[in-house]
Amino acid sequence: MKRIPSLRWMAALAALAAALPYLNTLSNGFVWDDRPLIVQNHLIRNPSAIPRLFTSDFFGHVDEEVRYGYYRPLVSLSYMADFRLWGTNPFGYHLTNILLHAMNTLLVFLLVLLLFPRRRGTALAAAILFAVHPVHAESVAWIAGRTDMIATLFMLAALLALGRHAPETRRVPLAVSLALFACALLAKETAVVFPAVAAAFLLILRPSMERGARRRCIGAFIAVLAGYGILRFGVAAVHAGPRGAFTPLKLILSSCGTFLLYARMMVFPFRFSAYITNPVSVSPLDPRVCAGAALLIALVFAAVRTRRSDPPLAFALAFALISFLPLMNLVRISSPDDMGFPAAERFLYTPSVGLIVAAAAWACAAFAGSRAALSAACVFAAALGGIAAGRNAVWRDEETLLTDALASSPGAPLLWNNLGIHYSNAGRHDDAVRCFGKAIAIEGDTPRLLTNLAAAKRLMGKPDEAVGLLNEAIAQGGEPAGTRYNLGLALRNSGDSAGAERELKAALAMNPQHLEALTALAELHKARGNFPRAEACCLRALEIDPVEAALWSNLGVVYRLWPDRDRAEASFRKAIALDPRFAAARANLGALLAQGGKYDDALRELSAARELDPSNMDASNALGVLYVRLGRAGDAERLFSSLIAEHPADKEAYLNLGVMRYGEGNREEAARLFRKALDLAPDDARARSYVKQLPPPYGPRPPSRKEKAAAPPGDKRKTY
Repeated sequence: MKRIPSLRWMAALAALAAALPYLNTLSNGFVWDDRPLIVQNHLIRNPSAIPRLFTSDFFGHVDEEVRYGYYRPLVSLSYMADFRLWGTNPFGYHLTNILLHAMNTLLVFLLVLLLFPRRRGTALAAAILFAVHPVHAESVAWIAGRTDMIATLFMLAALLALGRHAPETRRVPLAVSLALFACALLAKETAVVFPAVAAAFLLILRPSMERGARRRCIGAFIAVLAGYGILRFGVAAVHAGPRGAFTPLKLILSSCGTFLLYARMMVFPFRFSAYITNPVSVSPLDPRVCAGAALLIALVFAAVRTRRSDPPLAFALAFALISFLPLMNLVRISSPDDMGFPAAERFLYTPSVGLIVAAAAWACAAFAGSRAALSAACVFAAALGGIAAGRNAVWRDEETLLTDALASSPGAPLLWNNLGIHYSNAGRHDDAVRCFGKAIAIEGDTPRLLTNLAAAKRLMGKPDEAVGLLNEAIAQGGEPAGTRYNLGLALRNSGDSAGAERELKAALAMNPQHLEALTALAELHKARGNFPRAEACCLRALEIDPVEAALWSNLGVVYRLWPDRDRAEASFRKAIALDPRFAAARANLGALLAQGGKYDDALRELSAARELDPSNMDASNALGVLYVRLGRAGDAERLFSSLIAEHPADKEAYLNLGVMRYGEGNREEAARLFRKALDLAPDDARARSYVKQLPPPYGPRPPSRKEKAAAPPGDKRKTY
């Protein structure tokens, strides 16, 4: 007798199939929207901010001109949970995405068992096909792509709970289904179609249900939808952002053409792109429109035709068609104008469930019992998984992703802008300026692009050019807070401290939550020696984000310079408690402890800082100085020599080694090291002081009698 595999074994196989193609994403980093939503999102760091997640725009914390009008508090909560576990280590976030995909795969397996109770093979085939299909790579490999996975998770769970509802005997499953539907709405707006999915389920698969009971059930889902609308638009006041000017005709025609695009992705999963250029259709004679409309009509006809002969198949098709409705831009989808009619691979995550279930049901019925078909299916699934794994590599880092997207959409200014931001953050300022120039050549001198170009110019050491660009952006009516913040930094770098303070305060007046502006203003006050004001700025920043280690370290630096060593030490220790791997905080604490004579504790902290971040020159130089104080001259000399070899542009190592040589009586070598430091930093007061203190012939020679006679009256130059 042929043994039938157990359901547990099948479920485990399906989950494994979902995880295997995406294991290589665990080494990927944060890309694109991951940065504003996770890395730069102070709200997910602070549990007390949970109420604000439910009353604000998904991107509300981002300093941008346009509000997207997305309301997704449940996704933000998932980021908060990941942050509590992993901090800013992308590994954990990618692991969560894999687990979400595996859970959805299991729910697809259970859904097919609900639809086809005696067809375990169909359930396994559908689950594996869903698990490995490359169209899901964007949702799984991109951390921010989890919105569709979370929404799908709750929609499928709600559907399974609805399947267990019986009006006469079991009312609890309906309450559970309603709660799960509410969660789906709080994950992504596309879940608004679920009442239609529930109606199709009851009409097609529960035809014997009493009509009044069916109406009450559907009415309950509509009531949840109405409550969501009140919460989103009334309480949270998150309204849809600006949308493209699509007339009803363009909307219908473009939807047909886009449906054909999505069908191509499902059947021929190749040539994907993170940035799809999908031109708006304006003519009913467009071949894409005609083909897409024909395919849509065929699927609708198949769903109607099979409603009585094969209800589960009819429902699978209905699920796919209803899930496609939000992709018609009926639920607003934000996108740049050059993208045309918005389209993306991740949008297919929910509709693909219905299409894959229908395809698996048809294939298993057509090729039942064929070993050759089974072997071919295994090879096919392995090939799809390989394609998905290969696609994951594109999402490895920002440069790889944007370069790949630009290969298919070289005229997209958004991609050039984002690549410029990446290069600017990486210190590749020439490349950044080139990318911003490309974006400006395509889109024009928009305030956003001018601001980003100005930031790159400032980082290149051209603050005056940056000031000119930023003033032009402001004249065009650019985003005030971000532009004025950048203008404040540029003015500070050009030596206009008063102007910098004015602009930073203006940025804060427009956006009191602007952490970067608060930090910059604190630095400005600290440089002036106005430590009370610097402290006030740091404390305001900590009110906004009390769990950011860097902000506590900044406060500690203010206290150290004030000086208030006790509060400085407490601030540094708080920073380390929040992030034990924060090298800068350990370096600051080590330097403070060394100043207080606590050499053993200082040695531990400075050694840890250098181990965590060998490029932290402050920690390395402070450690070398501590070696000297501890009488470990050999260790100090080796450390300073290695720093000079590894970082020849760092003046501190030259100065510290020069002091050692001077103390040893080697004046000639000390003079060489001091002069090298002065060459690297001509305005450095410490280097100039050391050079002046050198006796002749190593230091400045005494002025001659002729030079003294030629000196103007009142010349107070020091003579030797």
